[in-house]
Amino acid sequence: MEIPGGPTPGEGPRADDEALRRWLQSSLLGRPDPAPEIVSLQRRPVAEDTSYPCEVITMTLAGGATAEIFLKIFGRSESPSDDISLRYERELRVYRDVLEGANLGTPSFRGSLRSPERSWLALEFVPGDRLHWRDSTLFIAAAAWLARMQAHFTAHPEHLGETSFLIRHDTAFFRFHADEALHAVSQLSPVLAERLAQVLEDYDRNIEVMTREPATLIHGSFSKHDILVETSADPPRLCPIDWEQAGLGSPFYDLAFLTDGWKPPTLDRMWDAYRDEFARHRLDRPNWDRLHLLVPCFRLHKILMTLGKSSARGFNEAAVGKLVETAWRLRRALAGDYS
Repeated sequence: MEIPGGPTPGEGPRADDEALRRWLQSSLLGRPDPAPEIVSLQRRPVAEDTSYPCEVITMTLAGGATAEIFLKIFGRSESPSDDISLRYERELRVYRDVLEGANLGTPSFRGSLRSPERSWLALEFVPGDRLHWRDSTLFIAAAAWLARMQAHFTAHPEHLGETSFLIRHDTAFFRFHADEALHAVSQLSPVLAERLAQVLEDYDRNIEVMTREPATLIHGSFSKHDILVETSADPPRLCPIDWEQAGLGSPFYDLAFLTDGWKPPTLDRMWDAYRDEFARHRLDRPNWDRLHLLVPCFRLHKILMTLGKSSARGFNEAAVGKLVETAWRLRRALAGDYS
């Protein structure tokens, strides 16, 4: 994650600096007691496009020592359709209740604050950068990480705990996103909407296939933008972040997002790494036939989700047309493959 070298030029003290200092003093440094006093804070915005403002907080303690945390601020969102309260609750509980102690390399939970004025989520600061397309070896490692997470919760389903806060990837979920896509495209182009409607004529078969798998924990948007890599570690530490869309659904859902855009031989190596990790944990490898069927189904769903947000994101007709044509090609490739 790229972090600027210092505060934003010309930016002075924030109105909530003292509230933040008091909260950090009591929640992060109040255990064990007594704790060194936080003398000052430096707040550095994260240099990434994110749905919610994020900062790295450097705390200078009495005696001169420093400590850093990552702070996610849920006071506002760049996506007007977001339900901020639900997203905050979901990500908080995934980090605090589900991932903490799982030894999966995700950032450690440090604390949270929810009030009418603000909602803060504090996490371990992991120095690094987002996954890049050029890092094919790390994409393969990310596929293995995904299988390792799924194997952990397969072996320890009790570690999921109470899951009402997670998004259910059921029939209603997939139908909602298909309807949203058709509605958004209809507002832009009747011709493209008619083409998309043809894609969706037999979409219930896709939904039946996608909801047939035993449900497990899924990230919900497992792409290169959501995987932080600490390259200073040996081997590099993979830290999936941004769990706002976490849910319960097919294990192949996240794999479809991660592998989208890759072609053989790298794609084959990613799938092999994913399957081999299950064997390493003495679990049955995912069936090849199910893998080859479900991954395209979830890629079609991903396109529909993007189309559903196309109006809010300002997509023009040409961009929407490319997405509709990609959906059409996927639909044709899937024809006759259902089982």
